[in-house]
Amino acid sequence: RFRAAGRRGRSRRAAGAARAGGAGRAAYITGRVHGQCVEGHEPDRTETLMRILYIDIDTLRPDHLGCYGYHRQTSPHIDRLAAEGVRFDNCYVSDAPCLPSRAAFYSGRCGIRNGAINHGGGQADPFIHPAERGFRTFTDHFIVQLRACAGLHTVTVSPFGERHAAFWFYNGFREIYNTGQGGMESAEAIMPTVMDWLDRRGREDNWY
Repeated sequence: RFRAAGRRGRSRRAAGAARAGGAGRAAYITGRVHGQCVEGHEPDRTETLMRILYIDIDTLRPDHLGCYGYHRQTSPHIDRLAAEGVRFDNCYVSDAPCLPSRAAFYSGRCGIRNGAINHGGGQADPFIHPAERGFRTFTDHFIVQLRACAGLHTVTVSPFGERHAAFWFYNGFREIYNTGQGGMESAEAIMPTVMDWLDRRGREDNWY
């Protein structure tokens, strides 16, 4: 779903973008994780040194990125990250379009397993089993695991949950910033909020 790359030493960097009828993905990863997730165990944050900046770009085509050979200068920053990491040429999403793609990514399950197989309507929500419905649901959600098991401070700047009435999307985040235009924002509308958070907290460790 997105590209991952490793380099020797204390840092790891990842970059790239995938497109298979769903959302584009790019990531920049730095740091390392030593801890293990144990049921009921509070992670030792002193053992985790990681910063993850995950960039989710809707309807991004690889052939419109410089790192994939596009002739226009549309993506200089992504191109630089790709040059420092690893770029994949065969990468596919399990579910598409946008809502099923993100549901699969965050749940770690294909749509036929997590329930979200439609872009909207009755089959655009994850399964909820009444017998198991307690005060907390989706505890195996990817973001919950990052927070509970890896000890990361989880933050999102995204209107996606509002755009698709997919409020499970925000599950597990400690900070949520909705830029307020119902998901129709361009990067120019989102970046000020992103940069404000990075300027204030970006030099800290252990965040996603």
